[in-house]
Amino acid sequence: MTYKKALEVLGVSYSTLKRYVKRGLIRTYKYQMPHMRGKNNYWDEDVYALVGRKWVEENWIVGYVRVAGHTRRDSEKMQEQKEIMRQYCTRRGISLDRIYEDRGPGTDFSESGRPALHRLFQDILHGRVQALVIDNWSRLSRVAPELWYLLLRFNKCDLVIMNPVLEDPYYQEEQSEELAALIHRAGLERKGELAPVMGTRYPRVRGQEGPVGDADSEEQ
Repeated sequence: MTYKKALEVLGVSYSTLKRYVKRGLIRTYKYQMPHMRGKNNYWDEDVYALVGRKWVEENWIVGYVRVAGHTRRDSEKMQEQKEIMRQYCTRRGISLDRIYEDRGPGTDFSESGRPALHRLFQDILHGRVQALVIDNWSRLSRVAPELWYLLLRFNKCDLVIMNPVLEDPYYQEEQSEELAALIHRAGLERKGELAPVMGTRYPRVRGQEGPVGDADSEEQ
C-alpha cells in the first residue's frame, strides 16, 4: 500500500511510520507499476498486523505465463517462468493470487488456442484484477503492445513486466518462428488462399472466378 494508506490504517505520523520501517516492523519495496515506479510500497500484511487486523485482498494480483507448445523443453520453460515470477514477486512483497497458463503461439488469440488468456481478460473486465505480472511482452502478444496497454489502463489494471528486453534464447527462437508464421499467413491472405476464420464470410469480388473463402454461391 502507499504511505498515505498506511498512515490512514495506523493513525500515526509519517515520522512514526518511518521508525516502524527502520525497526523492521514494516517491510517495503519499490513499486514497479509505471505510474508509481520508484515509490515505496508498504507491505499490507505488516501494516494491518500492527493494528491487530488481518489483511484481506479485494483485488487480485495475478501472473500470466505462456509457452509455444507441449514439448519437454516447453514444459521446462513453463515451470521456469512460474518459479522466476514467484521469486520476483516474493522479493517485492507481492503475493500472487493466481497464475494463468497457456500453451500456444503469441499470435493466436482464439479461445481454443489460448483459453487462459480469455479467462484472464474476463477477470480483468469484471474488475477482479488489480495488477498483472508477466515475464516480457511476448508472453501476451507479438503485436500491438499499445492496444494491450490501453485495455489494461481503461480497466484499472497495472502491468508489471519483469524483463522488458527479450534476451532469453528460448524466447528469441520462439519469436522468429511466430513472426515467420505471421508473415506466411499474411501472404496467404493476400493471395486469397487463407481459410475463413471463425465463420467469416468473405464477399465475392465482381468478375472473380470461383469461390472465395466461405462466400455465397454464384447467383443461378
